[in-house]
Amino acid sequence: MLPLKSAAHLHDAKKRDLEVDPWSLSRGELAAWVIVALLLPVGLFGARAAFESTAGESTFAIRPLHASPGTSTTGGAKLDLNRATAGQLRLLPGIGTVLAERIVRHREQLGPYRTPWDLAQVPGISRARVEQLLPLVEAEAP
Repeated sequence: MLPLKSAAHLHDAKKRDLEVDPWSLSRGELAAWVIVALLLPVGLFGARAAFESTAGESTFAIRPLHASPGTSTTGGAKLDLNRATAGQLRLLPGIGTVLAERIVRHREQLGPYRTPWDLAQVPGISRARVEQLLPLVEAEAP
């Protein structure tokens, strides 16, 4: 026969079971906190880092995810489409690696851009994208 435990002993056992250790998290709770910790900097800064390495030089730039009209990601000066490298073009909103390479290839094959609107001739760049880029780019004669 099992020994009977006192009521006080049972009360202490129930109290211990109800106590919650704030430092012990379940796997799901831990995963949620890790996700929050990883996404928080992205939400706070709303920025994306672009790392570029060209000809032995490394540059690191932080730029807004969405540039508003009239805002330049090139520090106030417009980016010259006829002199810009693919890495520099990638810093423009909506221009990734593939489009940047297409812009440079188009310039090399067909000659310099006369106006920023010539970007619409590059496969994958719409007129709407060119309108978004107009405050940020220019096409100076080489």
